[in-house]
Amino acid sequence: MVAATVLERSVDGSPGSPVGRSESGVGSEAGAGLEPVWVTDLGEGSCAGPGPEPTQDPIDRAIEAATPAATEPVAEFAFDRDRRRSCVVHNVDSQYRVSVKGAVEAVLEISDRYLDPDGTETAMTSDTRARLLAEAESLGSTGARVLAVAAATRSAIPTSPEEAERDLCLLGLIALADPVRAEAPAAVAACARAGIDIVMVTGDHAATAKAIATVVGINTSPVINGTDLDALDDTALRDRLAHGGVVARAAPAQKLQLVRALQGGGEVIAVTGDGINDAPALAAADVGVSMGIQGTDIARDAADLVLADDNFATLESGIEEGRALHANLRKAVRFYLAAKVALLTTVLAIALAGLTEPFTPIQIIVMELFMDLAASAAFVAEAPEADLMDRDPIDTRRRFLDPTLIRGILTAGLSLFAAVTSAYLATRALGSPDQAPTVAFITWQLGHVMLAFHLRSDHTPLTRLGLTTNRVMLTWAAAVIALVAALLVWSPLRDALHIVAIDPHLVGLSALAAIAGSAWIEISKHATHPPAAKPPLSPTDPAT
Repeated sequence: MVAATVLERSVDGSPGSPVGRSESGVGSEAGAGLEPVWVTDLGEGSCAGPGPEPTQDPIDRAIEAATPAATEPVAEFAFDRDRRRSCVVHNVDSQYRVSVKGAVEAVLEISDRYLDPDGTETAMTSDTRARLLAEAESLGSTGARVLAVAAATRSAIPTSPEEAERDLCLLGLIALADPVRAEAPAAVAACARAGIDIVMVTGDHAATAKAIATVVGINTSPVINGTDLDALDDTALRDRLAHGGVVARAAPAQKLQLVRALQGGGEVIAVTGDGINDAPALAAADVGVSMGIQGTDIARDAADLVLADDNFATLESGIEEGRALHANLRKAVRFYLAAKVALLTTVLAIALAGLTEPFTPIQIIVMELFMDLAASAAFVAEAPEADLMDRDPIDTRRRFLDPTLIRGILTAGLSLFAAVTSAYLATRALGSPDQAPTVAFITWQLGHVMLAFHLRSDHTPLTRLGLTTNRVMLTWAAAVIALVAALLVWSPLRDALHIVAIDPHLVGLSALAAIAGSAWIEISKHATHPPAAKPPLSPTDPAT
């Protein structure tokens, strides 16, 4: 939102003589009694007392809040990107006051005189234009959005912009500050760490765009003017913006040009926009994001997503949420298919060895029930890993079941297979073949809980992740352990599941096998992702 500013420079450079607004419109050609206009802090666009509708252009809202109210216009010529200015006409004492505001260079080109601080009109010279452009650039370099305001009187209502916007008297410049939200720099930095290159595309002056980009942390090398954009082919454009950048004084068609050029290089493009003219770029982007507050209906219809609060930090949060959803889905699939691999290989290996089947159909149903609960609920509830936004973007050409995931499924599945099969065979070797299937079932239940906890993260060891940070998984694990405990002490449940009582030392064997089977996963995380070294204490630290 436009939130603050002041314009305080007149044409001759003296402070305190900016645009005035009388009851007859913006400024007064006579110039008598002009009061300076101070555009003050408007917060989120609000002002004291009744105000304009929230959908009004924030620049108009800021200017109107800082100046006395004028009569309703009798004619209006809206802003467009070609003219880069807007015009309103008021009826003042049977004459028609034309008031124009817009880009400094666009208003200067239709102004043939300017208003001195003492209220006299002076012919516009090339030196004066140069000084005004330099002043506008100086104000823009502070991050202010700079507009010029001019006026003239007509004897009849103009019927076209060309008729209205000629032979104007420049009244002064207005500088509006559009303060960066406090959370924006951190959001931009998070996107940069995530491998997302940000290109700011704006109609503002290059100095303004560069100053704002610097504040929020967007790369300002290069800053390209829209007028120079057409001279670049798609390859040159991709090279210039390979690591982000700023495009200033951009026309709507150029936003679409940028999208297509970057997509031509294999980039995945997200575009934000709010205006009607942004609709083609929003529709062409891989992900179009419209603003919910300032966005037009056409922009919202063309977009894939709508930001309800118009806040870039919300977009960064959405990216993190999307990454977390994708990561958790991969973890859930890895766990579920690994459990399936373990079940299949265990049954197949023992059957091929000609030994007693390890699981009955009713036991497999129970095993499937707990597997499904873990995959569908426990992994979904997993919080994002701390380094999630520090990873490179996912290659959209990569299949979901890629070699990395397939390898993870097989290694995790064979780990559980090894735990269950070794416990089964050890029980038989200890002279209790009738208890071996029960040991296999209990080892399975405990082992797939251990496997689920190890697969909660891709890189972060469980000791740093925290055992209790996923309460859904903790509840699921407690239910599995409660089932095992009930089987050990309650014979009706054992009979229902077709298992037998086992010796106490075999319970310990099952637990040991379950823990050992997938422990290597945790060990490898500690080996490949050790904790960050703490910085050495300075001599002034209290601990020293």
